[in-house]
Amino acid sequence: MRRDGTDALRIVAAGGYVSYIAWSPDGQTIRFSRDGLLWEVSKDGSNLRQLLPGWPHANQWSGRWAGDGRFFFVADGQIWFLGERRRIGSEFVAKPVQLTNGPTVWDRPVPSQDGKKIFASGSTRRGELMRFDAGSSMFQPFLDGISAEFVRFSRNGKSVAYVTYPEGILWRANADGSNPLKLTEAPVYPKSISWSPDGSQICFVDRTAEGVYAIFVILSDGSEKPRRLLPDDRQAETDPSWSPDGKQIIFSTSPNVGASAKSDLRTVDLGTGKTTVLPASEGLVVPHWSPDGKKIAAVTLDVMGMKLFDIASGRWTNLDTGSVAFPEWSSDGQWIYYIKWTPDSAVVRVRTQDGKREPVIDLKGVRCTGVFSIWLGLDPTDAPMMLRDVGTEDIYSLTLDSK
Repeated sequence: MRRDGTDALRIVAAGGYVSYIAWSPDGQTIRFSRDGLLWEVSKDGSNLRQLLPGWPHANQWSGRWAGDGRFFFVADGQIWFLGERRRIGSEFVAKPVQLTNGPTVWDRPVPSQDGKKIFASGSTRRGELMRFDAGSSMFQPFLDGISAEFVRFSRNGKSVAYVTYPEGILWRANADGSNPLKLTEAPVYPKSISWSPDGSQICFVDRTAEGVYAIFVILSDGSEKPRRLLPDDRQAETDPSWSPDGKQIIFSTSPNVGASAKSDLRTVDLGTGKTTVLPASEGLVVPHWSPDGKKIAAVTLDVMGMKLFDIASGRWTNLDTGSVAFPEWSSDGQWIYYIKWTPDSAVVRVRTQDGKREPVIDLKGVRCTGVFSIWLGLDPTDAPMMLRDVGTEDIYSLTLDSK
């Protein structure tokens, strides 16, 4: 559209969650990140294609063009650049060149006008696991303040699973954090983990080699490598939640772990492998089974509300929650805790019986971190857990030397 907002023209339906839009210097091509992978399209909407198909580095974002046609972007926290593609046979091929390496995590590279420098933010990622202490009304370090998120306790309360940040390694330990056992290795990066009711298995979400999020299952004793839950499924699978009887897992089809233009909820029967779409679940994400197995809570796509599905009646009811992030059932199934973003950030809980809302923690001044910038969990006593940001972030100027 024009600068004054007139002459708006739809370019293309990209088919996913789009961010970091960048025009080419000649104005003929637009590149962007779709569901964490780089894509491009001609300005008239033609030639929509993935920029780097088959490239092993996921999480590609922050693309910016330099005036000479070089394209700088971030992949897996490091800065890369891409020159103009060259024709090899019938195809145009471009090979990314890595510019940075090391523990600093880079973001938003901006090339200077003369192309000799890159300005970018660089951070050292580190968190401290905290648990809210109701007596002091303060967060206190938990499990020795390890840098970990997606912390989940087994149903019997004897074990805990967590994912270290920023390494992304899944561990299982005793409930007090002792005797940790590593369950995964890089480049696997588990997210949204869920225990089986008997404590023998853990499911989680990670990207496949094709760049699509999928559900994996691993034995909690570490005796086997992760396996795909639905190896023949080509759609996205996110936000898994194990049923209390251990017979099913419910998940959403949002391709970006809870952020998408469309989604529905599906259950998979672990005995037969058959998947079933939950009735009237279009436009819902982040499903969670209630502790008694009688209800399923889910978040609307605009994250501005929640719905409850009664399994016996097959009906949905609305919960007036406001904005919702990281919902968690209380252990007795009477409340759902979540992060409310607007107008002020806070941890809130809503009673499922009558929709009553109660503030739990004011998050003003609390700096959090994690793979999704923030995360919320509950310990076995329903005390909220979060990952406090103890890392650093600065803006850097990097000089480019041609060789």
